Amino acid sequence: MITKLKTLFNPLAFSNENTLEDFQVYYEETKDFVRASIYWMIRSHHVDDLVQETYLKAWKSFKSFESKASFKTWIYRIAMNVTYDFLRKKTNDLNIDDYQLVDTSKDDLTNEDLISKALLKLNENQREVFILFYKFGYTTIEIAELIEIKEGTVKSRLHYAKESFVEFVKEDGVQNG
Repeated sequence: MITKLKTLFNPLAFSNENTLEDFQVYYEETKDFVRASIYWMIRSHHVDDLVQETYLKAWKSFKSFESKASFKTWIYRIAMNVTYDFLRKKTNDLNIDDYQLVDTSKDDLTNEDLISKALLKLNENQREVFILFYKFGYTTIEIAELIEIKEGTVKSRLHYAKESFVEFVKEDGVQNG
């Protein structure tokens, strides 16, 4: 990824080698988290493109990054903005083939397919907090800090997301008992 960055930008922009080294360290620390965050939001073959776009945008504005803030929070916001932009642009253009779901009857759905479909039924804000809470194990306080909203808003989104998710799963796949 860093090699790609060097070839995409003017080499004169790399006069401060420490900046590139710092960015590379941050990239290595956050790349799996960013990719997983985007993947769980869109469940599409477009994930790698969005990850690359995220880091390109981050690199372009890296000099404005204030190290007193968390790089993980900063890059996560960029990743979600890229993801939301993608979803807004592609909502009408996407079809079921864009998602990594198996096209089978309801009886043949795997748990992962069912989870994917249930997640995609949630609105973007609900999906984001649901994934951060249940997939990544963040607390509501941590989520509030990460996405820069009030904890009460996180709890509300989480509540409605859980209700919608459970309702979808009950109707379209899994029944208790």
